[in-house]
Amino acid sequence: DLQIRRLNKQCLRVAAFGRVGVGKSSLLNALLDKEIFVTDVAHGCTRFTKSVVWEQSIKNLKSIELVDTPGIDEIASKARDRLAARIARQVDLVLLVLDSDITRIELDALEILITSGKPVVLTLNRSDQWSKDELKEVINSIRNRLPENARKLEIKAVAAAPRKGQLQPNGLIRSEPCAPKVEPLLNHLKHLLSEQGELLLAINTLR
Repeated sequence: DLQIRRLNKQCLRVAAFGRVGVGKSSLLNALLDKEIFVTDVAHGCTRFTKSVVWEQSIKNLKSIELVDTPGIDEIASKARDRLAARIARQVDLVLLVLDSDITRIELDALEILITSGKPVVLTLNRSDQWSKDELKEVINSIRNRLPENARKLEIKAVAAAPRKGQLQPNGLIRSEPCAPKVEPLLNHLKHLLSEQGELLLAINTLR
């Protein structure tokens, strides 16, 4: 009933999903260009699923919600599977957020999402920690480890909360926050939702 209501209202939901500490909340804040979701150096800030309206003008959609989710490696295996299945039912598109090469936990969650027929965009956060050649190697490694039915998934490299070392007058180097670098993902989402947003809503309602 909720999904049919969202279809009628043309309200699409996009969820950030992944392990604890990969920067899901920071990524959503960067897309929103606002500090809405709580972030902290201590991992595990997001304990419950939270959502906020994303102020983007996309044709055929009246509203878009960005959904933050708990880290999938903080809960037991069976509960993790249930969370992945619930997210697959309740949202129309999933951003599976990584911060390094893909792990077994992430592959298991991806399998549930793919089996559920859920569209997934793999989002490699903290891409600023590697050189251009290293980043290419990481992306190639991720793609090589994906199951056959996920080999064609988009992989977008971003840096949701990059930091840069600044030399202080006392000679010490201090890490300072920089502007987020999420344009590849932002542009991809705008294009995808503009072209297929209504279709994603309809498919999820049928499922």
